[in-house]
Amino acid sequence: MSEPIYWLILTATFTALQPFPYMIERILRIGMLPAMGYSKVSGHGDSNQPNEQIATWAKRAYRAHYNSIEYLAVFGILVISAHLLNNDNPIIATAALVYFTSRIAHYIVYILGIPILRTLVFVVSLTALLTITFALIVGI
Repeated sequence: MSEPIYWLILTATFTALQPFPYMIERILRIGMLPAMGYSKVSGHGDSNQPNEQIATWAKRAYRAHYNSIEYLAVFGILVISAHLLNNDNPIIATAALVYFTSRIAHYIVYILGIPILRTLVFVVSLTALLTITFALIVGI
């Protein structure tokens, strides 16, 4: 398995695990059965039920997860493109590692509510994506 594919698998797995902290917060706050139930207002099991006092960190965890999902698609397309083009070079492998680690840092910093650091870590992850893009276009 190529290194970029390895980092893609780990990134996808990390993204899949991100809902657990805010799901646990919801279960602890309102109980297991209500957390598994459906909203009478919306008709589906969303976390936007009326009169809920969701912890601020849990709201941030939800938004961090949503952001991870948005960028996972871009990262996946770039890494799979590199793989299909047999362009799994050290630059792409390093950028994939940087992307993975910066997404972990972004998630943690987002939950902690440190906006300037969150932005800086996001820029690092975006730079990693642009590095992969550049390497693919230039053919490095």
